Amino acid sequence: MYPLGGQRGTEFEIVIPGIGSPDAVWLDSDQLSATVEQEPDGKGMYQTRMRVSCSPDAQLGYYLFRLIQFNGGTRPLPLLIHEEPSISEAETPHQKP
Repeated sequence: MYPLGGQRGTEFEIVIPGIGSPDAVWLDSDQLSATVEQEPDGKGMYQTRMRVSCSPDAQLGYYLFRLIQFNGGTRPLPLLIHEEPSISEAETPHQKP
């Protein structure tokens, strides 16, 4: 799963590889909502994109979610809500911290 979570009060996207055709998301908090969609990863497999919306007054820390499929749900997966914005690494190697 990448990234592990996002900043409170924002919307962010999480990519979950190897889980095909989820229909819905179950979250353990009313402060979070999410939608899911499936897409090919270009390697013959599928990945799930989850769009999460987090309330500005959500507590910081870990939450749990499950992806719901026609034949059941996944095990609980962690989602981290933090205060600072997330920044992705550069796509090209740069050999600098």
